[in-house]
Amino acid sequence: MNRFLSGSICLFLIFLFLLSCGEGPPETVQPYLRLMPSDTFLYLGFKDWKVLRDEAGAFDFIRTARRLKIGPRIRKMLAAESDIPASARTAAKRLEALRSRVSLWDLLGGEIALAAFPGGKKAPPVVTLLCRFPEKKEQLYTDYFRELVSVAGFTPEELNESETDYLGETLISFSLPNIPGRITWCRAGDIFILSSGIEGTRDILSRLKGEGGGPTLADDPAFRKSFEGLNPAAKGVYYLKVKALTELVEEALEESYEEATPPALSNPEDIKDARYYLRGLMRAVNTIETLAGTCDLTPEGYREESRLYLDEENGSRPVLNLLRTKARDWDVLDYLPEEVADLSAWYLSPEKLYRPLLNFITGDPVRGEELSLLWKEFQQNADLDIERDLFSWMGDEYAFSTVSLSRSFFEPGSFAFLCKVTSKKDLDTFLDRLLSRSEEHTSELQSHSFISYAVFCLKKKIQL
Repeated sequence: MNRFLSGSICLFLIFLFLLSCGEGPPETVQPYLRLMPSDTFLYLGFKDWKVLRDEAGAFDFIRTARRLKIGPRIRKMLAAESDIPASARTAAKRLEALRSRVSLWDLLGGEIALAAFPGGKKAPPVVTLLCRFPEKKEQLYTDYFRELVSVAGFTPEELNESETDYLGETLISFSLPNIPGRITWCRAGDIFILSSGIEGTRDILSRLKGEGGGPTLADDPAFRKSFEGLNPAAKGVYYLKVKALTELVEEALEESYEEATPPALSNPEDIKDARYYLRGLMRAVNTIETLAGTCDLTPEGYREESRLYLDEENGSRPVLNLLRTKARDWDVLDYLPEEVADLSAWYLSPEKLYRPLLNFITGDPVRGEELSLLWKEFQQNADLDIERDLFSWMGDEYAFSTVSLSRSFFEPGSFAFLCKVTSKKDLDTFLDRLLSRSEEHTSELQSHSFISYAVFCLKKKIQL
């Protein structure tokens, strides 16, 4: 029996080695996507993210904070004045003892996912966290989670903890004050499941055990269509059905209107006002039907690709026009050297955003006229005309780049922000007015602080 077990373990290790070398069949999707129900409207999944630290040198500030013992110093500073209950203090000490043996990177180095999907009828949505515990440390991390719950300081009566068996696993559920439903968690092998509802935990556990559970997110036609041309097996995958999320927000807000909570909404005019802005906001947000994207580390560096799928029929026309517009030439990129650490570029016409937003606010049936007068008064007092002082020279291409990486926590890197300029004359006029006004205000300060300004205008492209 022992020889058979040793042989099985050896074959399993060989299989893992071949997969890591690329000899085995590649994953077509992240494994946790196959555990989520098909109506999941939010998914954030990451795997092997530890390479960000090991390969890219990211998160150095965490090491610096630990080296300087910032955490213990803050705890020591607060201990004398804190009103933490004795039970929570005891739990915190136990937690600190465990903390030295656990690491966030153990979790990020494996697989971790956060998802949300609808609950039952008139039930809140289910929020679920999944992660894979490090090998041979499953019990250690389970104990750590138990201590985390203890640190919160809730009494056993408040938690009302209970255990149930499901498909050979123990489900532990407890309640928290002012939070609907029962938070449930379980550990199945090295996989930890934490859910805001017991049914959500059972649903995921059924798929994990191969005991049904219904269609999965990975097989959902809408999900597959959203990821056409993308790699749902990348190190990072995110997915959002916007409409499903906004419907939940609208339902919650309508309930608050009916119950007049907060008390400020007890006035019918206030409710009318709030509903006007809610409808406008929801229509603008719902212009985006789905957000899908991936992020990965390639031999060339970090790469992220995302897609927005628009509602052409019911979406907000101004938002649609704004998102449909495409860049013409990307001139701003010509001013960046090839060796930059990262680059983000986007195309946005500020006028197309400002004017519809202003019309919407001033169209408020209750306070539109009042808000319009307040905005005009503000611009007069600030001696600022948005369209004259900004839109007259601001182009529609922007870029942000990390030119050089940080060497340490105390030596930040260098960054550059670029904006396309359509009128140098109008820009110079605006800067002259801005600097002259700043100097007037600075001269009134009774301190020895110095304010300096640097304005650069690139007249020719950098030769790469």
